[in-house]
Amino acid sequence: MYLKIIKMLTKIQDEFFKYLEIAGKTLSGSFVYHAGTRYCLEWQADRLHLVTIAGADGGTVDDETRFVAESEDFVLTATPSEGKSFGMWRGVPAAVCAANPLRMKVTKAMTVTPYFNGKWSYDRDAKTITDGNWTLKVTEPTSGNLAITCTMAGSSGSGILALTSFPEDVPGYHVTELTACQRYQSPFSAETTGGHLTINAFVGPEVTSVGTYTFCQAGAMLECIVLSDNLASVGAYTFWATGGVTRFHPARMPALASVGVRAFCSCGNGTSAELEPIDFDLPSLTQITVNEVFNSAPIVRSIRADALTTVTGTDVFSNSKNLRRIVLPKLATVTGGNLCKGSLALGEAEIGGTLTTLPANAFSGCTALSNVVIKAPVSTVAAGALKNIAPFAKVVFTGDAPAFASDSLSAADAEAKNCRVRVCA
Repeated sequence: MYLKIIKMLTKIQDEFFKYLEIAGKTLSGSFVYHAGTRYCLEWQADRLHLVTIAGADGGTVDDETRFVAESEDFVLTATPSEGKSFGMWRGVPAAVCAANPLRMKVTKAMTVTPYFNGKWSYDRDAKTITDGNWTLKVTEPTSGNLAITCTMAGSSGSGILALTSFPEDVPGYHVTELTACQRYQSPFSAETTGGHLTINAFVGPEVTSVGTYTFCQAGAMLECIVLSDNLASVGAYTFWATGGVTRFHPARMPALASVGVRAFCSCGNGTSAELEPIDFDLPSLTQITVNEVFNSAPIVRSIRADALTTVTGTDVFSNSKNLRRIVLPKLATVTGGNLCKGSLALGEAEIGGTLTTLPANAFSGCTALSNVVIKAPVSTVAAGALKNIAPFAKVVFTGDAPAFASDSLSAADAEAKNCRVRVCA
């Protein structure tokens, strides 16, 4: 009798699960026997998302289109065909797109497509690397490390440029650098010169240095950029006006010590639903001496720079529409104005260190800014520094109350009794 009941309830459970998968519902569960007295079905909420596995030339994958629960560790392995190498996964976050096997949690419906390129080779005499699609000039600045020479001469190719398999295809060699170039002269730069190569994605997991103008104004077709976790140097205008980018890696850059003017300026497709803004963590960056490094950059969701002491550039984080939080705990000198001016989504800011003057227009026009904590011994709030921030915003000075310039706040904000901004010493 008990066996019949078990079979009957198991069949009901199986049919119900089929319905859930077809309908994309949010339950999963199990059939449980309780203490010899009763049988029941126990349920737990678990959202399901449809993962569509798209086919691709050059290899196979070990799974097929199916619903995946949010609690599941989704794993997918790509196997290249003879003469091919794995390049990347399209449709997944940049942080995992070069991993094979792919391991991730699924939080939304997505289409995952493997990309396979030809095996890479290195012609030491011609100083070129090629995968059969891309051919790029290189130099060898140090033994075993190659630098792609970012000039049109000798360069060809289109589509996805993935160096993921390079160290396996060419044992003993690594592509670690993209060299600086003149404006519009990089093969990955602006289309206006007529010689620009169409690039949809750049995947260079070992690239630690990216030179001036490398991807400058790459256009709407460049959607994904993946560089080394140990990225150490980003040149001037490197990602300037890369308005098609929706995915970028890395977010945490523990080795980054140098950034050039407008390095990330206008990076990110601010109108795309596919944009994945990221939390930049820059623990080794000590100074920013140039202008507009993260200005108008939709790719930025937050900034944390624990070692940053000196900012002499202007508009360094200004007008970034998706910037929501900034933490700069060791600031000592800020001489450039407009630090975060006009970043409309900025809600939280924390400033520490030995800073004595909150600079002009630092948070002017940050209309969502509701929580500001100043842990530095700021004695002066310069003109416009807190002007037109959120109504009834809380501004906390952990030291003595500073002196406010006449135009540092909106009208009457500095009055203790009747102010929009509450200053708490």
